[in-house]
Amino acid sequence: MIAFKLVTAATNERTAIFSALPRIAVGHSACLLFPHVASELASALIANLNSIVLDYCARTKVGGLNLTLGILQQLPVLPPSAYTAADLAFIVPRVLELTYTGHSMAPFASDLGYGGPPFVWDEHRRAQLRGELDAWYARAYGLTRDELRYILDPADVMGPGYPSETFRVLKNNEKARYGEYRTARLVLAAWDAQEAQPIAAQ
Repeated sequence: MIAFKLVTAATNERTAIFSALPRIAVGHSACLLFPHVASELASALIANLNSIVLDYCARTKVGGLNLTLGILQQLPVLPPSAYTAADLAFIVPRVLELTYTGHSMAPFASDLGYGGPPFVWDEHRRAQLRGELDAWYARAYGLTRDELRYILDPADVMGPGYPSETFRVLKNNEKARYGEYRTARLVLAAWDAQEAQPIAAQ
């Protein structure tokens, strides 16, 4: 099943937070989704719901402290028909590595055709994988590179002092932690790599 964090805010690092879960009891502040699609498409749904482009849309709609079902239904989620076999071949291994970090998720990994041990939690590797998925979804939504730059940081496109902000907390936290806005660098680097080598050729 897929859970999402009900209590959130547009001022958090991320507003829409979704995760695959094993069949366990879940408290009231986490809402559940039960996608009736093949596991590969469920993986793509998880990646889509966690993409920075969809998060940007979510934070333009969340005015309080809850990501309500009404807001969720308004978010621009790609349909199953949007994915080709080549797309899923790119997305699914990355989602698998990001989600299968403990033995409780072994059934999900098995559904995806993987029988190995859980993946080691590596922050840098995870950031790289998320950047690649974020770039893929930005392209799937038909964005240009400059539009993606704007979503990541409007001032990067419009110039210093521009009054609009998108992911200020994420940007500030990463600058304090890594000395740079790491997410923006990784997402744009992944965009450029995918531009140079389309997914179908990877």
